[in-house]
Amino acid sequence: MRAQSLYQGFADGFDFKDLHGRDEAIGTQLARMSAFCYSHVSLWKDMFDALRIKPEKIQSLEDLRLLPFSNKKTLLERPVQDRLGLPETSCVRMSTSGTTGGPMPVFYSKDFYSYIAALYNFRVRRTQGAPYFGSSVMINYDARANDRQYMSGKPPSKRRGRGLGILATLFGPVHDRMTKRLYIGSGAEDIMDDLSRLNPRRVLGSPAYFRLVADAVNSGKCRGIRPRTILCFGEPFDEPTRDYLAGTFGCDVYDGYGTNETGPVAIECRYKSGLHIIQDSLVVEVLNDGKPARPGEEGDVYVTSLKNRGMPLFRYDVGDRAVMGDSACRCGRRTQKLESVEGRSTDFVTSSDGHRVSPRKIGTIMHSVQGLPRCQLVELREFEYRLRVFGQSSDPVDELVLALRKELGDVDMEVSLENPEALRAKFRLVVSMRSPSLDNGRTQPFLDKVVAS
Repeated sequence: MRAQSLYQGFADGFDFKDLHGRDEAIGTQLARMSAFCYSHVSLWKDMFDALRIKPEKIQSLEDLRLLPFSNKKTLLERPVQDRLGLPETSCVRMSTSGTTGGPMPVFYSKDFYSYIAALYNFRVRRTQGAPYFGSSVMINYDARANDRQYMSGKPPSKRRGRGLGILATLFGPVHDRMTKRLYIGSGAEDIMDDLSRLNPRRVLGSPAYFRLVADAVNSGKCRGIRPRTILCFGEPFDEPTRDYLAGTFGCDVYDGYGTNETGPVAIECRYKSGLHIIQDSLVVEVLNDGKPARPGEEGDVYVTSLKNRGMPLFRYDVGDRAVMGDSACRCGRRTQKLESVEGRSTDFVTSSDGHRVSPRKIGTIMHSVQGLPRCQLVELREFEYRLRVFGQSSDPVDELVLALRKELGDVDMEVSLENPEALRAKFRLVVSMRSPSLDNGRTQPFLDKVVAS
């Protein structure tokens, strides 16, 4: 089974020959997952029984819409064992970041973890036209990354070894040689020496981390980094950031989307005309007022598991908003695409005329202004904003305020100079004090905690 998971991650399993074949394959996997969950997961068995729906009824995308939505609250209301399809000891334990509420344990089956490892190391490379072999670095966040004693006790291959099981003896050494993990806490200085020494051909991580490294390169603090590709994930990705990173490192920069609960969701191919949904491992619904969004229309993102039997999910509200794309692409793939991921719905802010503005739009405005220190926009109350500037006041800040007012309209906006030493690498560009948290009932973050940890 693990060998099959590895093969499916290696191959392009989501390159369906035609749309009919795609829907048929997804329907078969939905039927299998529904039957498995009814037999092994108390949470979903109770849902099927409450609706008086037999699991064998769910055999297509249309049938899936008979089921209700779920979210983090749905999961947290039940004990951990009620959410799992396998014993906890047979799973790879992960966690949500807790950025907008609190961390939640997440569990992947070992087969699913093997599949993800192979997907990132082989399929994504193929999709983006990169060589199969070549060193990679994945940049992760850890608040204590500059504590060498703490980091020395955190072996990067430990989770991989559990996930791949017996395959670790075969694939593990290749994986370790191809992919290294670096941990960033407060700034690029946490990883600069190791990144220069490794000089990987491919780097994966959050756009915020890459901007910190790019700033260090452009200031002359870091040299010898010439990757061939960069894959960004973990937060909204804007075109000014793509241009900045591509210009700094002289390489292709790609967008990717995933969540800790679901694993990888969608990736850009070499043509960068939208993010191809990984349809052999999950079903993605983008819904606007409960109805499927049309191409070019924004909606809420819901995900259903097709492979992860560790903690399966049905119509799970990940809390993000995305714009639906069409299936046409020059690469020839016929899968569904996301045109863009706009960010967490709780981080959307409101303009003076009442329309909602996404974190991705705010990021595009901020990153279009050259020479800015790091900034964060906080929506305090209706039509009242604070722009937090982590550095010295300068003319570009005035330019940014004008650009934000053009988008937000007639709103009050104060500028607050903040100590840049208070920043960490994991950083939210936009925070709305008016939005309720979707995570665990905490409705309003305190202002002194809005720089995400």
